[in-house]
Amino acid sequence: MKYLVFFIYLCLEKCIGDIIVGALFDKHRGKIDTHSIAALKYAVESINNETAENEPKLVYKIMNIEENNPFQAMKKTCELLEEGVIAIFGPQNLKNFEAIQSVCDAKEIPVIQTRWNAKSRRGSTVINNYPHPDVLSKAYLDFIKVWNWKRFIVLYDNDESLLRLKEILKLTLDRSYTIIIRRLDQYNTGIYRTILREIADSDLTNIFIDTRIDLLQELLQQSQQMGLMNKRYNYFINNLDTHILDFWNLKYSQTNITSIRIINNVRNSKEATEALCVKVEEDELYSECYLRTAYSLIIDGVMMIQKTIKDMKDVPNFGTKKLSCSSTDSWEYGLSFMNLMRTKSFEGMTGFNKFDNAGYRSAFLMEVVELQETGMIKVGTWTAGGGYNLARMGINTSTTDQGESLANMNFTVQITLTKPFGFLTESPNILVGNERYEGFAIDLIKALAEMEHFNYTFVLREDNDNGSKDSSGRWSGMLGELINKTTDLAITDLTINSQRAEAVDFTSPFMNLGIAILFQKPKEAEPNFFSFADPFAFDTWAGLFVTFLVVSFSMYFLGRLSPSEWTNPYPCIQEPEYLINQFTLANSFWFSTGCLMQQGSEIAPIATATRMIGTMWMFLILILVASYTANLAAFLATENPEKLFTDVTSLVENADSKNIRYGAKKNGATYNFFKHSKNPTYQKIFEHMRSHPEDMVKENSDGVKLAMETQYALFMENTGIDYEIQRHCNLVMYGDLLDNKGYGIAMRKHSPYRSRLSSAILKLQSTGLMDNLKRKWWQEKRGGGQCVAEDTQAATPLGMKNVEGVFVVTIEGLAIGLSIVLIEKYINISRMSKQSGISFWNMLKHEMKCYVDFENMSKPVLRGAEEENEEEYQEYSK
Repeated sequence: MKYLVFFIYLCLEKCIGDIIVGALFDKHRGKIDTHSIAALKYAVESINNETAENEPKLVYKIMNIEENNPFQAMKKTCELLEEGVIAIFGPQNLKNFEAIQSVCDAKEIPVIQTRWNAKSRRGSTVINNYPHPDVLSKAYLDFIKVWNWKRFIVLYDNDESLLRLKEILKLTLDRSYTIIIRRLDQYNTGIYRTILREIADSDLTNIFIDTRIDLLQELLQQSQQMGLMNKRYNYFINNLDTHILDFWNLKYSQTNITSIRIINNVRNSKEATEALCVKVEEDELYSECYLRTAYSLIIDGVMMIQKTIKDMKDVPNFGTKKLSCSSTDSWEYGLSFMNLMRTKSFEGMTGFNKFDNAGYRSAFLMEVVELQETGMIKVGTWTAGGGYNLARMGINTSTTDQGESLANMNFTVQITLTKPFGFLTESPNILVGNERYEGFAIDLIKALAEMEHFNYTFVLREDNDNGSKDSSGRWSGMLGELINKTTDLAITDLTINSQRAEAVDFTSPFMNLGIAILFQKPKEAEPNFFSFADPFAFDTWAGLFVTFLVVSFSMYFLGRLSPSEWTNPYPCIQEPEYLINQFTLANSFWFSTGCLMQQGSEIAPIATATRMIGTMWMFLILILVASYTANLAAFLATENPEKLFTDVTSLVENADSKNIRYGAKKNGATYNFFKHSKNPTYQKIFEHMRSHPEDMVKENSDGVKLAMETQYALFMENTGIDYEIQRHCNLVMYGDLLDNKGYGIAMRKHSPYRSRLSSAILKLQSTGLMDNLKRKWWQEKRGGGQCVAEDTQAATPLGMKNVEGVFVVTIEGLAIGLSIVLIEKYINISRMSKQSGISFWNMLKHEMKCYVDFENMSKPVLRGAEEENEEEYQEYSK
């Protein structure tokens, strides 16, 4: 009996089986889409954990395909069908997706799409859980009408954007609307300032943006640099992934930035985001742990499949059909399974999911989010039936709250003597009060006070401690004074970061900056033995050598072929018995050498063909000698510096081999940047700093002194570097900025005057006063302007691309010379054939035998048309 029970158990386990879900994901620039894979794995594992033991489990089969490779996509689809998949998650690339769709249509296998697609085809097996294009377009139109945008500009990315915005573009037919449409970056340069300058010069303040998420951050940053990020401007960002961006540098700008999203399951979103931080290698995590809409839609797609499977659990042998692309078979349950999915509705990561008959997601809820000081905050919702339901309707910048007036208020402002933000005033007289101090920060506070009509008193922080948080959570330095209400404001080189922003409030950044490397200017490299060859690149020298050989051999062979080069050795004899040729192989090379050295030779070409080759060769030498001389002068006049490193990566790689020390200010913001960074290179720098405390300096001025005297690289903000290299001419900044941040004026949390000060800073930036202050204290005052910027661009060797034209002319001359000598030879043989009575072909044979006799530089002359001449020719031919 027990064997019977065991047999039945095995049969049931066999019958349950696993249900396979396939996925084909694009590689981006050769890299696997690890986040999409992680999203699919997370969804399958989450569902399997909640599935009973006696129910079928989901199994995934994932394959990666190259971008824009439909043939590979079809091949991989066939491989998945042979595995017995019941559905396939398609890639983002449309060409690959269409190839997959064509196969699945024939086999009646559902295809899940998770991206925007305006193409719909009735009868297809596609189920797209991305919001329907027409419904989305209606949402954009509703936004324009609810916010009452009568005049606005549309910035779009590509042609696909125009399809998304078709309902908005129809408004151009309504004369009550003024709409300007501009494409952002047609040639993918990454520079948008031309269009942004057009907006800044116009009176348009409403901006509608439709662009890819990877371009959006740079667009917003350049908009801020152009002065378009303040309370005057209203932005609507048409991208469902806007929530993944970090708006830390904009959240205090009072700019009205609105967007939409469909991810609204907060609890599951957090768990899924953590699941996307997958390991790529040992001890290495993805630094970008965010939940894009596409990943959420993958999770919802798996959930949709699982719910539909439960409704078909009574179907026998469901999900066990294995198909082959070489046969005409299809899945018998495919259409039923697909139609059941289209009729189901459920709540997922992206909210309510419901599909129409064509497989598009027609009913859904979107959240309206707005940038506030705490990040992107939900302010309303939108549905296709109910439209917008918002906490506030429209924006009126003319009545926006400006915050509490600062007139006649008294502030205690804490400063430090950090160059160039604060100095003790140089004066022969005894100064008191605010007159004791000068510098950039002092002038900035003075300008703000004149604008907002408040009073201020400076308090000096003598230890220059900006403030740090200890293990007990207490703040020291300037920030500690603010929290303890000893002072009202603090201004110096105070970097805005998340840790400090939790303790105090900051105004809008009055200066943008980043970390860079300060190091000695590279010393001039010792000239090498072959420095005389530096004016030309290797390929140019190689081309010259090859051309020298070609010209020499051409002179030799064409000289033998050309009748004019066979001359009478005895001019006194009118009819010589033989002719000689001056172009031996040695003479040909000597002729080329004489031209190359511009000294000439005793050999002079006679024939038109050889003269043509000689002329082209001399022309080539003329151009190359002139170019060599000019570039040689540039090399002699230009220093060729020997750089020990070029950027942060090469610094870390070469520090030990080249005895370079590096460090930063101890426990400063720069040190904390490396401490908390996930970048492997920056982590190595932090480990070096932690294990070499002797390389950490108490103040940046100590590091500058070390950099001047030794091979020491100091990491510090580029604003400080700019100040130092204006006064120490042997120092220079290396590499690009490692991060982007800003300096702000700090104050206590929830200060009522923060918005007024932020607005005043933006006004100073827009009027150019901030630039004038920086120029004053960086380049003019206190020893500035000593180091004139040098043109350190080294002379560049001339490559083949610079002189390839003259080589082409020489080659053309060789071709023309060859053509001339063939024509001349034909005419000469024809004339000699008539004179001698010998046939053309026999005469040609006679001449060719003479030409290929390379050991003999003379040939006999045939005369007369008598029969004995024929016999003489036959005798000679033998």
